[in-house]
Amino acid sequence: MKTIWLAGLVVAGLVGCSSKDKLDTELEDAQLMGQETVGKRDESYVVQEKKNLIQHLQEVQTDVYTMEENIYGNRDLGNKGKYGVLRDCKMETSPQAGGKVDMIPKNILTEEENKLARQTGVDESGTLITLREEDLNKRLKRFEGYKTSYEKQEEWFDSEIQACRRSQRE
Repeated sequence: MKTIWLAGLVVAGLVGCSSKDKLDTELEDAQLMGQETVGKRDESYVVQEKKNLIQHLQEVQTDVYTMEENIYGNRDLGNKGKYGVLRDCKMETSPQAGGKVDMIPKNILTEEENKLARQTGVDESGTLITLREEDLNKRLKRFEGYKTSYEKQEEWFDSEIQACRRSQRE
């Protein structure tokens, strides 16, 4: 009897958890438009894009790491990035500086990702592991913030590189 009551309590808890995060995605007169759906909800027409959350997180993370490499380069791949291009341009513009140019410090946002708290131990199969666990929404918001910041950095570096190249032509 206790087992049935406990099982019922667990099922009720699971149903309660799953229903609180449930989103209303039903639209009246819905029509597919590429990856989006257009339809009516509450007397208004809306455009709805439904995307798998894990896929979205992966895309945002890939965008962030790609932007980071475009800005700061990758030594292993021989890519100087925009930072290196700007540094080289400034060095060519000011050869009297003797290889020292005034550059802003690098602002690599993802460096802290590897420093997040990890636990070590043994998993359910007996394998020695390291484990990092975090809230999915917090991670998504953090990477979306990184992306916004890198977009601004890319614009800044592009304008600085253009200004430096213009000064070389003068």
